[in-house]
Amino acid sequence: MTAESEVSGSRPATRIGFLTIGQSPRPDMAALFGTFADIDLVEAGALDGVDGEQWKDRTPIESNSFYISKLNSGESVQINKDELLPLLSAKLEHLSGEVDAIVVACTGSFPELSSQTPMIYPDQLVTGVVQGLSFVSHLGLIIPLADQEELVRGKWRSFPGEISLEASSPYDGLDPAKAALRLKEQGAQLIVLDCMGYSPSHRDRVRSVTGLPVLLPQSLLAANVRECFSTNNSLRTLVND
Repeated sequence: MTAESEVSGSRPATRIGFLTIGQSPRPDMAALFGTFADIDLVEAGALDGVDGEQWKDRTPIESNSFYISKLNSGESVQINKDELLPLLSAKLEHLSGEVDAIVVACTGSFPELSSQTPMIYPDQLVTGVVQGLSFVSHLGLIIPLADQEELVRGKWRSFPGEISLEASSPYDGLDPAKAALRLKEQGAQLIVLDCMGYSPSHRDRVRSVTGLPVLLPQSLLAANVRECFSTNNSLRTLVND
């Protein structure tokens, strides 16, 4: 999917590759970029062109190294990292010749992925922001699945304080309020919704029930893309190709 825009003047729109670990398009994520009139999104998914049926209801082989994302059907899938990386790499190579920068649309850690095209890694944005918040000595993380705890703790190992985790999948229609309140009871001072699948409505719900600061990777990513590449924040309409 390409998000096309009409941009006034001679400056061409910046083309941002949006690489998801499931199937594209992901309108739930792309909508956050809908206010950037001089940015065009070119979406690709690791599972694009793959029969989604073979990925449904699969149990990951390695419970400490898997990710969760969406099929075009709206159903969630769990993908082992060793299966995912070759698929992501192939889509990354394809995108590299078409765009000015590429976003890996997942908060998981993917140091194995590299490109001559500038890359934006949400996991590094999120962990970097939290490291800069001096008031946070106890971090609360909401993650999609409890089985991902070991993987997530590995990503956050540089955080110097205490970490509490609770699970509530953004893909199953679950209300994250209970998980958020448990984190507050454990002493969390900041809650991170640690998956790109969490939306602004999830953030607002967690903030309203806890009164705590909440960090949403989707909006943090959009803000950084805007800061780096956009000069015009007027509204535009996303159009699917």
